[in-house]
Amino acid sequence: MPVTATPVFIQTPRITPQNFIQGTDAAGTYKTIFTAGTNGSKITGILVNTTDGTAAHLLTLRILRAAVGYPLINYTLPINSGGDGSTPSVDLLAGGPSNLLQGLPVDNDGQKYILLESGDTLEMTFATALTASKNIYVTTIGGNF
Repeated sequence: MPVTATPVFIQTPRITPQNFIQGTDAAGTYKTIFTAGTNGSKITGILVNTTDGTAAHLLTLRILRAAVGYPLINYTLPINSGGDGSTPSVDLLAGGPSNLLQGLPVDNDGQKYILLESGDTLEMTFATALTASKNIYVTTIGGNF
């Protein structure tokens, strides 16, 4: 995209859901949760929940650029996060309840965000096997420039 003094806004809002399914997805295998658009993208939310009421899961979020993964956060997803009607889901951009993801910029709405360059992807994995018939769900909210 050429450089300009004119502000650039999101042109195409996007919500991309992804899930990790017990018995289908192996622990430690990364899955794409968002692919940047041709002119780059802005990510404003990464919401995670699980139906696993038995085990917490260590998640790793990374940016993949030119086949090299750059970890952003390792976060332990609590049991039943967003999955039992009383435990809240987790926003990884907010760093979860512990605010673990520090150093991100904040927009005029007070929302933390990640900018992705064309060709970047956001990926996530989990470290321990899911309990039988349980899932982890990831919803990435953002848009393309």
